[in-house]
Amino acid sequence: MNNRQRQIYGLCRPDTIPRLRRTHNKRQFEWYVFVDGRMERGDIEYVCAEFAKMSLYYPYHLKGKEIDGWEHHQHEFASVLSTLIDSPEIFSVCGFEEYYSEQQIFFLDSVQKRLLELRDSGIAEDYEDTREEDS
Repeated sequence: MNNRQRQIYGLCRPDTIPRLRRTHNKRQFEWYVFVDGRMERGDIEYVCAEFAKMSLYYPYHLKGKEIDGWEHHQHEFASVLSTLIDSPEIFSVCGFEEYYSEQQIFFLDSVQKRLLELRDSGIAEDYEDTREEDS
């Protein structure tokens, strides 16, 4: 395989810094990076984790949904928020505070408190997942 073919197929491509580019449909942007000759695409946290060759770790409890020998966790704070919104009554970071900043803990507590207040007041409607409809 010659150098031109390697460029076309992305083989032996040098590492790059994370960059933003338009997607194929030209309507959205995505983050990407080349690491160890392969292209990684996704949100900025995922791309930076691949770039740094490490990942963030956010463990939490879901009371009543324990996993033997494992703890629930996410690698992006936004995913932790998604889990909290889906299960505010059983979500907890108690015992895992060292993995979160004080600001993140205060934020999670505030969101959880508000979710539970709305649920208990009867104001909140049932959660309806509209993510698939938006695609």
